[in-house]
Amino acid sequence: MSINLKSLFSKNKHEVHHGKRWLLNESSPFIMTEAFRNLLSNLTFAVPKKENDIGKIIGISSATVSEGKSTIVSNLAITCANAGYKTVIIDCDMRKPKIRSIFNLPKSKGLVDFLSGQIKYEEFLIKDYIPNLDILPTYKTAPNPTALLVTPVFEELLERLSHEYEYVLIDTPPINVVSDCINIAPKTDGIALVVRPELSDHKSIQNAIYNIEFTESNFLGFIMNSINQKENRGRYYKKYYKYGYSSSGQKTSEESKIDEKEEKNKVKE
Repeated sequence: MSINLKSLFSKNKHEVHHGKRWLLNESSPFIMTEAFRNLLSNLTFAVPKKENDIGKIIGISSATVSEGKSTIVSNLAITCANAGYKTVIIDCDMRKPKIRSIFNLPKSKGLVDFLSGQIKYEEFLIKDYIPNLDILPTYKTAPNPTALLVTPVFEELLERLSHEYEYVLIDTPPINVVSDCINIAPKTDGIALVVRPELSDHKSIQNAIYNIEFTESNFLGFIMNSINQKENRGRYYKKYYKYGYSSSGQKTSEESKIDEKEEKNKVKE
C-alpha cells in the first residue's frame, strides 16, 4: 500500500497550517480516498474478525520520526468512520502528541491525565468528531510514559474500547526511538509500520521488525508514505514488499541480484 500525502492532499477546512498536516474530506482527490479505502480493506483481511464482535485494536507506528504515521492513522480513522465502522483513535504518543493538532482540538485534559488518575474516561473522550469517529487525545507530555502504559488502567481502557468500538486505532511513538510501542504492541491485534523512502532505510526497518517480533506481536505490514509511484515502483516495491528481510538482516539472494542489476544500469547511464 503506497500513499503520497505530500503531493496529493489539497488544503481543506481541517488543515492545521503550522503543522502542515491534512485530513480527508469531501474535496480530497479520489486517488487519495481510494488509497485509504484499500488500506482499510487490507487491514480488514490482515486482522481476522474476533469472537463476540469484539473490536479490532490496531497500532500504527514507524521506525523513526517524521514518517507521517500520525497523519496516516488519522485518515485511516476517518476512512473507517466513513465506511460505517464505529471507530476511536487514541494518541498514545505521550512524548510528542500530534493527534490534537491534526484534528485542531481545543486544549483540555487528555490521556496522561486519565492514566494518572486525575480524570474519568468520559471527561477526555471527544465524541462524534465526525459520525462514527471518537477521539481520545493527548495534550501534555508525560515524564515517564512507559510507566503509564504498563498499568492495569491502560489495559482496562483498551478492553473497554474493544467492546464499544469496531476499530480501535492507536498512534504509537516510533518503535526504534523509545520503548513505548514495545509495551503497546502486545495489547493490540497487530502493528503496521509507516515507512518513507527518503527517511527509512533497510537497517532501521529491519530493527523495527525485530522489535515487533520480540514482543511476539502480529506484524501487519508496511504503509508506504510520500512515494512517487512512477519513479520508485520497481525499486521500492521489490525491496519492501516482494523480497522482505532475512532473520539475520542480510540481503536475500534475490535482493542482491536486484542491486547488482541497478548498479550495472547506473554504469551504463
